[in-house]
Amino acid sequence: MMKQSNRTQHPWDRILDLNVQDVLEMSPDEIKDARRSEGLDPDAVVQEGRRILQQELHRHGDQLRRQARKEYRKAVSTLNDQKGPCGGTYKDKLAVLKSCLDHNQYLLPVVTSQHRQFDKLTQRDLDSLLHQLIQLGLIERVER
Repeated sequence: MMKQSNRTQHPWDRILDLNVQDVLEMSPDEIKDARRSEGLDPDAVVQEGRRILQQELHRHGDQLRRQARKEYRKAVSTLNDQKGPCGGTYKDKLAVLKSCLDHNQYLLPVVTSQHRQFDKLTQRDLDSLLHQLIQLGLIERVER
């Protein structure tokens, strides 16, 4: 049972103190009567439980958002710290892409649906495609 003066307990402990034993053993009317006999307003007890649940849900949501932001920043930092997918000129990179696609024919429909003509790829698009192929483990990063 919850004591009004005990505000230092963890919020979940207060909810459990309020409800577990009563719910297992008493009817709703008996629970309300028991709260009243303790000098508590049953409606206030319900409101306190709702407030605690909402507060904990918000806290948990904030925690998840902070974690997601941290992971996002780490991923962005990792991408920004990486050098280009492979060294060499545009022609060298294009040759690597074509060679990879020649050896992995199943990728052609996916890649060619976006880029019909490889010789018209921008440097950024070419680097992006090569980076994705590296991430998939189809080619290795080449440092020059």
